[in-house]
Amino acid sequence: MSNENLQTATDSAVKKQSFFATLTKKIRNFFTYNLPGQRLRIWELDLIRGIIMFFVTLDHVCVFSYYWNIITYKTAFGKALESFAVFYLHSYFRKFVEPIGLWSLCFMSGISCQFSRSSVRRSVKFLIITAVFMSGYLALHFIVPDLITGYVIFNIVPIIAISITLWYLVDALKCPMKIRIAVASLLTAAGVVLFFVNRFSANGIYVKNDFLSLLIYNKHGYEVSPNNFEPLLPHLGFFFLGGAFGKYFYKDKTSKLKVKTPPKAITPLMLLGKHSFIAYLFLTPIIIGAVWLIVRFVWLFL
Repeated sequence: MSNENLQTATDSAVKKQSFFATLTKKIRNFFTYNLPGQRLRIWELDLIRGIIMFFVTLDHVCVFSYYWNIITYKTAFGKALESFAVFYLHSYFRKFVEPIGLWSLCFMSGISCQFSRSSVRRSVKFLIITAVFMSGYLALHFIVPDLITGYVIFNIVPIIAISITLWYLVDALKCPMKIRIAVASLLTAAGVVLFFVNRFSANGIYVKNDFLSLLIYNKHGYEVSPNNFEPLLPHLGFFFLGGAFGKYFYKDKTSKLKVKTPPKAITPLMLLGKHSFIAYLFLTPIIIGAVWLIVRFVWLFL
């Protein structure tokens, strides 16, 4: 082998080794809560996000496994899981905690603005993710129209992207915090009141215009986005209130708890809170996919 070929082979081996070393480091860092040499995370916020994401994931797993009939329940163990899913999906707990959990998630996302290194980059990132997410949903509509019944999905993903972008704009315009809080309070109050009106009034609320129907809880909103619908209000209001809260309460960007690091026993929950948006997008399909593989190849539930 010539010296030139030997050098090329050596360089290729070094690149492969470097690639796998970098990949290993990224995976390790992903599953490490506080990275060495970096600022400690505000773990009370991650704990709350982790708890919210636990119930969001539980909700999605129950919905997809039962209503979409992805998982076959036949054995006693499978029937027990099915009974739990049915109980949960029709429980008052889900009916009232689900919206509160999503409102809280928006509030927590607003607080996170205080810790963002670049508001522009964060806004652009979430807008791109939203575009990919909604485009993927539309593509799935044509692939599996029986499951994906609508053309549009307007849920917490586009809401957070819009909220982050609007927060960046009011920051750039140097809008006084008092005005932000006042407007956010009005939007939140209006959104929450309309949520209860739509849920408990005899005929609910119906907004004919497709675009305007995405602003508040109403029946047409669920027709426009049938698989998952969450309106802009009151979520935007909660986001801005969270942003204002973060500005004041976490001005020094440090934890308000005496213990600055979480107990190791709750590390899984902390990681869930740290990577809450990734968990929202991918944890449910990972769990459903894993269970489906078990059903298909191990026959656990058959």
